[in-house]
Amino acid sequence: DGEPLELFRRRVAYAFVNARDAGSVEGFISIFERLGIGYVELMERQPGIDWDVIQVRVTDSQIATNTQLMIQIIRQYGRTCRRYQFEVITSERLTIRAGWDQGEYVVYPAALSGTETSSATYSAGL
Repeated sequence: DGEPLELFRRRVAYAFVNARDAGSVEGFISIFERLGIGYVELMERQPGIDWDVIQVRVTDSQIATNTQLMIQIIRQYGRTCRRYQFEVITSERLTIRAGWDQGEYVVYPAALSGTETSSATYSAGL
């Protein structure tokens, strides 16, 4: 199927460990890390979604570069009678600063560029 030899060897080397870890959320996340996909979030039984759906949160680049591998992992190590749904996550770096001035607590909220909210200020007196 055009699978790179290095990836095939990695899958074979970790086959037993991956089969052992497949039953838990932490183990399933470890499988993705071992096979070089990277950081993955698994969300089970989320409100408003059927109980048998497990959301797999990955970045757009992870889906683009590892599509077939991710599908293979879910087929081979996924839970029986569960449906898997991919959800794309995007991370942004934020800097949040808080100040303390004369006993007043002030929060300076952060905003992402390109969002609709222009500005907001929150404060609470002590």
